[in-house]
Amino acid sequence: MTDRELPAEGTNYGTITGAEQKQSKAGNDMIVVTVRLENNLEVTDYIVFTPAAAWKQEAVRKALNISEVTPEALLDRTVAVDIEHEETEKYGKQARVSGWAAWVGDSPEAAAQFAADEEDF
Repeated sequence: MTDRELPAEGTNYGTITGAEQKQSKAGNDMIVVTVRLENNLEVTDYIVFTPAAAWKQEAVRKALNISEVTPEALLDRTVAVDIEHEETEKYGKQARVSGWAAWVGDSPEAAAQFAADEEDF
């Protein structure tokens, strides 16, 4: 497996560019979510509709302030995702979404740069 660039661990900001309804290998309904981060890297997350994964559905619902988690409700929304790196024998090192949060406005880095630019005027 070749090395590829991974997003930094911690909070990353981006836009949901893909949200596709599928079935898991176990036959459960799920939504495969692709988030394009500010640095143009992408991360994929899986929202599986099982009682054991209800915590993730609730986190996404709250982060996006939506009443129901559907592909249509997710697409083109901005979001903050917490990223952890995980290494497995099968897939090697990869980025994994470990949490979802609301993103209102610019990322802290963009806001800090904006504030610095404002000081120049």
